[in-house]
Amino acid sequence: MSPEESEKYLKMLGAELQKRQVSGEILLADDEVLLLDIKQPESYEDTEARIAYLRGDGPAVERRRDMDAYFGRNGVVLREEIASLANKEGLPDSWLDVVLEALFYLQPSQIQWIEYSGLRVYCSSADYLFTMKIVTGYQDEVGIRKLIEKLHIVDAQAVLAIITKYIPEQLLTPEIYLFIERLF
Repeated sequence: MSPEESEKYLKMLGAELQKRQVSGEILLADDEVLLLDIKQPESYEDTEARIAYLRGDGPAVERRRDMDAYFGRNGVVLREEIASLANKEGLPDSWLDVVLEALFYLQPSQIQWIEYSGLRVYCSSADYLFTMKIVTGYQDEVGIRKLIEKLHIVDAQAVLAIITKYIPEQLLTPEIYLFIERLF
């Protein structure tokens, strides 16, 4: 697929996501991909709550609820729109992988991100992608285990050390701790 076609399909995907009031975010780290639905704020108050969450203000329960609202449903909407676009345009099911490979891995340029209305694609470090998979409750245990191996993580304490580089510890829920313990 050419870069022009790739850009066309990513723009189309972004437009469909906007119609559903969701921004899609795609994080890339080496051969790992994370799809996230980022819900758009419904009101000024929601924006204020999001800013408070990012600052670390307010009780942890409120911040966790807002974190769940912010990250949506683990890329469900994004996955639905990816499949829908493939169906409408006659693309293979793996069209997004082809696009990402063409734009981020095969071209000699050093693209770090692409942003269209409704869609952002970022290259990230493996430890950041790992953190996001853990804290968003992403159900990709195989991918998480691959990252554990790649990052040479040996125990739950090492996981926490990585996660708390990006997420304040007071935002980590009991579910996150249980998931981390279960990995080891």
